[in-house]
Amino acid sequence: MNKKTIERPSVALTPVTLNDIAHRAGVSTATVSRALNGRVEISRETIIRVKSIAADLGYIPKRTGRARQARRSKTIGLVIADSSNPLFSKIVKGAQDMTCQHGFDLILSNTDESYDRERHSIAALIDSGVDGLLLTPAQSKRDDITSLIRNGLPFVLVGRHFPGMEVDSVVADDEGGALAATDHLIRLGHQRILFINAPQYVSSAEERLQGYHMAFEKNGIDAPPPELLRTCSPRLDSAYNLMKSVIVEQIQFTAVFAFCDLMMLGVFQALREAGRSIPEDLSLVGFDDIEFVSLLDPPLTTVHMPKYSLGRESARILLSRLGRKTEPSQHVLPTELIVRGSTARARL
Repeated sequence: MNKKTIERPSVALTPVTLNDIAHRAGVSTATVSRALNGRVEISRETIIRVKSIAADLGYIPKRTGRARQARRSKTIGLVIADSSNPLFSKIVKGAQDMTCQHGFDLILSNTDESYDRERHSIAALIDSGVDGLLLTPAQSKRDDITSLIRNGLPFVLVGRHFPGMEVDSVVADDEGGALAATDHLIRLGHQRILFINAPQYVSSAEERLQGYHMAFEKNGIDAPPPELLRTCSPRLDSAYNLMKSVIVEQIQFTAVFAFCDLMMLGVFQALREAGRSIPEDLSLVGFDDIEFVSLLDPPLTTVHMPKYSLGRESARILLSRLGRKTEPSQHVLPTELIVRGSTARARL
């Protein structure tokens, strides 16, 4: 397991106060207090405006902080990106085993890769009095993460991170895994490798793209043309629809590398419907090594993600942070290429 140094923000973040909200809203602190408590003497419009500003600034009521200091709730919140992805079931299992071992309960929330749902989930978990948070961020924005830093609630990012932010995170070696996957295909004679990636604001997608490019550089091959780099939501249906479009475009490629196995299932289905044989016509490589991809026909070559360890290690770090301040760090867990029947030598 490796550690990476985290850059400190250039400006110290301080807790959001009622004065901050009042200044932004153009009202008194007394009005802010009444609005946040839903007092009837404040107009509905003012209440909505003040609460919206408070949410944007990342305000957490001080009573939550005092309650957290007074006693532990013995609960941890876990906010995951997509519960339909089997990757996360193992992460949840690892986190739950660790928290249960230490007498903590785990409260699960799913964002479906939506930042708004993520922000709502975080607010609801904080309001319920959790002692800390485990979070796989959607990453389209980072305001809620900045708010957590300001307000001092312990949290650990799981599977993704924000470069330059001074927070704990546990991630897999996404760059190294993508490098190994692409290098494997190149060594089999593939050069026109279609890469179907997640949006690049997701840190793991950016790092897997870097690994993909590094493999070509390592083998002295020109970078692939833009037509072979595609992006969609990391879901089965999104990848299926994208693969159907690529087939219609009649783009030439001999292999496909997908951001995750769930996306590869969509790719697999689209290729089968188009009459393509795997691996005779096309070689396929996924990422994550979710359980049932070894049961496909042919079994999928993929990069093994240490899913259970991601959840367990993240929870261990979070529990160690409760009640004490230590320097945050990024922990990088190794990945491993698992070669199965979906890859073969390219037809020359």
